[in-house]
Amino acid sequence: MKDKRYGAILPMIKAGKISSIEDIFLLITKTKVSEDSGINYSTLKRKIGKVSLFTYGEMRILASLFEVDIKELVDIFESDLRGGKKRIERKGA
Repeated sequence: MKDKRYGAILPMIKAGKISSIEDIFLLITKTKVSEDSGINYSTLKRKIGKVSLFTYGEMRILASLFEVDIKELVDIFESDLRGGKKRIERKGA
């Protein structure tokens, strides 16, 4: 069964509350995404830190998991590459 948190990602992108790949992992754990995507946890963690390392195939897998269009995910990746990260705060943090 697919984790319900994936469904929250698109509305938050649309609302401007997610603007970096790291913001997504404030909603859902790297462990869960690693398990669901088949991307090794250490590899995923490394690539989150340097988004230029993600392959197009991996981005397509993530877009599918996150229930977003690949173009929206690419926009987030490009923002990260430009250094335009705006972080959201985790509730209770």
